Amino acid sequence: MNVLTKTLTTDKGINYLNIGLMVLSAALAFYIPFHLFLFAYAVLGPLHYLTEMSWLQKRSFFIANKWDVILFILISLAITLSIKLVPKFGNYNTAFMISSLVFAVFSVFIKNNVLRFILIVVLFVFMASLKVDGMIVLIFLFSVLLPTLIHVYIFTGLFIFYGALKQKSATGILSLVVFILCSVFFFVYVPAGGQVVSAQVQALFQDFKVMNHALLYMFNVGEYQSMPDILSSHDKTLFNDPMAVAVMRFIAFAYCYHYLNWFSKTSVIKWHQVSRTRIIIILVLWVISVACYAYKYQLGFYVLFLLSMIHVMCEFPLNIQTIKGIGQEFGKMGKGKPVKKK
Repeated sequence: MNVLTKTLTTDKGINYLNIGLMVLSAALAFYIPFHLFLFAYAVLGPLHYLTEMSWLQKRSFFIANKWDVILFILISLAITLSIKLVPKFGNYNTAFMISSLVFAVFSVFIKNNVLRFILIVVLFVFMASLKVDGMIVLIFLFSVLLPTLIHVYIFTGLFIFYGALKQKSATGILSLVVFILCSVFFFVYVPAGGQVVSAQVQALFQDFKVMNHALLYMFNVGEYQSMPDILSSHDKTLFNDPMAVAVMRFIAFAYCYHYLNWFSKTSVIKWHQVSRTRIIIILVLWVISVACYAYKYQLGFYVLFLLSMIHVMCEFPLNIQTIKGIGQEFGKMGKGKPVKKK
């Protein structure tokens, strides 16, 4: 077994590989945050969506009744339509996102099909009556952060943690520590000045800036007093304020490593073990997706937005299973299970 094969097929080797990918992602994010994010989102993102959806489908989406994903697809479609075609749906986006996450919990823990749907309908009606889409904290957490940074950063961290606990791996814990340190670094070392970004790159970033503005609102950077301010804010702060650039570096790191982490664990996840026909379809769709971004970035964003949302929501049951698994591993540790180091 050569060094490369050993690295890609052993837990210890994969952990060291991922530590290297974390450092690489952090270095690139520090120097070219906006460029790295746009590249990763357009090139690595679509391949990640397609391969993960294929993998989730083969594993029945980690739920008892795989047909539950229809609700995730319908909600994703409603949110996508709210962007341009049916703006009224936007009045319920936060309720939609909360419902999806809670429904994932129901799908994992409640076996009765009818009961699951009754509960989620009641929950959605209740949230709509409370007008949760007018509550800035809930908008911030569920409409802005859940499908973006919580998905690519928090859940990735939980996957790393769960893997380390399950494998009783010292190198797995080390990779989690490096993951956290890379993230903290951007806010510990904040050079003065902004980021030199061309007008073209600034234009390409328009569809993503709400994520940055929302985080800046949380850190009290800039003149953000309400959600309308966040949505309509000018880009001066985004590109020129040192803390705003630090936020962008963190976002770029989170997205880039999220995608690289998925592909680095191919031998463990085995998403590639599908028929040749499926692989060809995935590759063709990926090429078409990248071509859309290359032709016009905004076109790629809107064409791939639905797939992006579906993959986020269909991963919710796996996220819940991961949290459940972490709890079970701590339970085993409490019973005095032996720990082996790798």
